[in-house]
Amino acid sequence: MGNARTMKRQQLREQARSSVVYKYTPQQLQAEINRLIKIESAEIRKEAAKEVVDMMLAVFALSLHDEMEFGYKRTGRVLNRVKSNFAAIQTQHLSLKDVLEELKKLKIEF
Repeated sequence: MGNARTMKRQQLREQARSSVVYKYTPQQLQAEINRLIKIESAEIRKEAAKEVVDMMLAVFALSLHDEMEFGYKRTGRVLNRVKSNFAAIQTQHLSLKDVLEELKKLKIEF
């Protein structure tokens, strides 16, 4: 009796292995791979952009300290203002063009 059960389980496993059903056609699989690559690439670009912005802010803060002897409080206030300006650009309350025009008035050109 135990042997019959073993045979039945073995047969069921073999049957399950032989009746593999694929979810995607080769074209659908390639399309899904391409979609996932685009998502991953976008995430990598986003992470890289964040790293560059963080590096620029850190260098800016260090420069304020080195050149102007800004301490913890003043550097924090300036960085908060910078972040606020970034947020205003993201919400389109301020444009990069506006920022560059203001800097041009101060004779600072990029």
